[in-house]
Amino acid sequence: MDANHQFVGTWMMRLTESVLLLAVVACNRTTSRPSVVVTDSAGIRIVESVRPEWGDEPRWTIDPVPMLTIGTEAGEEPHQLYRVQGAHRLANRSIVVANGGTGELRFFDSTGKFLRSVGRHGGGPGEFSEVSSMYFWVLPDQRLAVSDQFNDRINVFTENGDYETLIRLAKPAATPQAWLVGVFTDGSLLVRGLVGGGILQGPPGSVIENMVTFQRYALTGQHLADLVQVASRPRYVHESGGRTGFPYVPFSQTAIATIQGDGILIVSGDAASLMHYDSTGRVDGSIRWGADERHRTEDVWSRYVEMVLDGIEDQQRRRWYQSYYQEDLPLPEYVPLADELVIDSQDYIWVRRVRLGWEKQPLWDVLSPGGGNGWGD
Repeated sequence: MDANHQFVGTWMMRLTESVLLLAVVACNRTTSRPSVVVTDSAGIRIVESVRPEWGDEPRWTIDPVPMLTIGTEAGEEPHQLYRVQGAHRLANRSIVVANGGTGELRFFDSTGKFLRSVGRHGGGPGEFSEVSSMYFWVLPDQRLAVSDQFNDRINVFTENGDYETLIRLAKPAATPQAWLVGVFTDGSLLVRGLVGGGILQGPPGSVIENMVTFQRYALTGQHLADLVQVASRPRYVHESGGRTGFPYVPFSQTAIATIQGDGILIVSGDAASLMHYDSTGRVDGSIRWGADERHRTEDVWSRYVEMVLDGIEDQQRRRWYQSYYQEDLPLPEYVPLADELVIDSQDYIWVRRVRLGWEKQPLWDVLSPGGGNGWGD
């Protein structure tokens, strides 16, 4: 069955696809030697995990029987899901699924019975571009803010699915491209912007360094503040056969952020670490841990190139990438650490490792709240 057709009840149930977990908490209760070292550097709290708290035997287990399954390969159309980009159990116990393949929000009751669909592909009120990924967030009043990035807006629906309004972000000139990535507890929006709008130019063989900024917006779309600016994936300028392209440097880490309370957690760069920023964008903490089983780029590079080239059917494009991979690329030492951050209902931090194309089993690092005793304790 296509993975897009299977959705398991709640967001945390979606996380349970992983059976390989690394838990990091404040101290190891079975030995006098601490598993976490906490230090302070110029007012910044640094939490460094020496080893996993659980040891060799995980203490959390995953129930093999799902609490609820929504989605089928053959059956009634509302249960045939495609390009699912998000799902959430609302306060009224109903479940909403963003089905990007049809541009719909689909509502189900607590038992999985289909209730209604809203939205469709298009450009009108409450509609979504066919190429938009329908990521959505629940606002403090339980309304749904649904991203429609290719129509350059956010559609807002009530908890019951009634269309209410749209938000257009008043983007500063320095960041003409911006995407919603989270909602703060006060209802303001965390938005990710690409500094300079991603202008691509440069001589062949040069590297284009990219920066992203995380910004706060009001629900009206008004820009409130620039919070954090960090490096993101660089691009390499490659010319071959009269064609110039700007592909990302392979295995470079994209900047990923998630909201934790009133603060922001961000992973960027090559290290196994998270930076924590307060509501004003001031860094006030860092979590570092030993991420075992990370791949060294040199160990997987040949297999990665072969996999990518085998997946390109157009021969001209394939030759272009063959030439590109023969360049002296500024590859990082390690395959990037993370492609998703999630905060669960108990404030644990889940970091999903990047999977290579031939790896089937997802792997999550699980960190306790604040990496130890919580931020500011």
